[in-house]
Amino acid sequence: MKKIAFGVFCLFMLSFNALSELSVEDRLFDNEAQISALKEEISSLRNLAEQERPNAFNPSISVIGDLLGQYGFGMSHHDHDHDDGHGHGHDHEFHNGVFVREIEIEFRGDISPGFDSLIALAFEQHSMSDFGFHIEEAYARYKGWPVEIRAGRFKAAIGRMNRLHRHNLPQISTPLAIRRFLGEEGYASQGISLSGTQAVFENAALSLVVEGVMGSRLPTQEEGAEKIPNAVVHAWWHQQLSLAHYFDLGASGLVGRQGEKGSGALWLFGGDLHYSYIPTGYGQDPIFLFGLESLFLKPFRKDFSPGGFAWAQTRLLGSSFLGLRYDIAPKEEELNHFEHALGVYLGYYFSEFLRLRGGYEHVMPSLSTFKGDHRFMLSLNFLLGSHPAEPYFANR
Repeated sequence: MKKIAFGVFCLFMLSFNALSELSVEDRLFDNEAQISALKEEISSLRNLAEQERPNAFNPSISVIGDLLGQYGFGMSHHDHDHDDGHGHGHDHEFHNGVFVREIEIEFRGDISPGFDSLIALAFEQHSMSDFGFHIEEAYARYKGWPVEIRAGRFKAAIGRMNRLHRHNLPQISTPLAIRRFLGEEGYASQGISLSGTQAVFENAALSLVVEGVMGSRLPTQEEGAEKIPNAVVHAWWHQQLSLAHYFDLGASGLVGRQGEKGSGALWLFGGDLHYSYIPTGYGQDPIFLFGLESLFLKPFRKDFSPGGFAWAQTRLLGSSFLGLRYDIAPKEEELNHFEHALGVYLGYYFSEFLRLRGGYEHVMPSLSTFKGDHRFMLSLNFLLGSHPAEPYFANR
């Protein structure tokens, strides 16, 4: 209607000067022509509105593929299945071979004015004969207030990398500390999330996230802990240091129950730092990235167990990128004994929708030695459908 009113106004102003020099008969013919043109425009706009109305709240559908080939030697095996508390246990050992590591189907779209929704379904191959299915995320979100409200299943706001889906990680594998403390693919659960961002200075802002989740448990929580909510709090300080330099500093915390009633409290604290260098003219495509995250777990009646990782990634030529990561984390069997790992990754983006990445990881079972296993990996990630490509700060 605004377009129609503006068109009528323009036609009126143009015709006002022209009609003053025309005869009455010419004016009638001119008015008829203008009315006919307006009718055609109104009819065209009506047809366009009728075509768009059925699709206004239809979801966009996309498929993300994560293919992986890997070979390792010198491996230390622990033959058991791991239940990460998300309701789907699987063998998490390293296996040689070629796998469809994950096929993720995503549905995104508006469901009402101010509300949108995401449903992400994941089909995974954990080994040659082990396949699984689970709900990665499924939530509705309201964005009409300064405080964003999210309800459903979502990735918890613990650190920075935990919120990324695996195909968007800066490396091929999930860091050891996240796998030990949060689960094989991080920690996701059902609940409600409240978040908001407030500009503090001209080039700085503060984000705060408060969440209550239940129905899933951390790998170190015992059976029964999922019946009581875990509380999560995360604060981020976002700072633009200069025109091309950006810096984020975050702190997070989780408190829950160790297990059944009377089992005592479990605490998890974390800190994260992220720096990106994006020169003018590169949009959201960083030339250099650096990240650091630490996690500290305090089970009931046990000492703190620390873990963390640091990583960096730089652009080489064209769309090729070189990355490094160093991990340190407690061993799965004994939280007071640690292992560490070093990874090197080389990736190439054919486009925003197709990425090839190779990697080498050296996992060392003790901090006192550099001896360990050797893992070579090659991954291919592709995106089909109407889902927009993820921002470069997440997957480059």
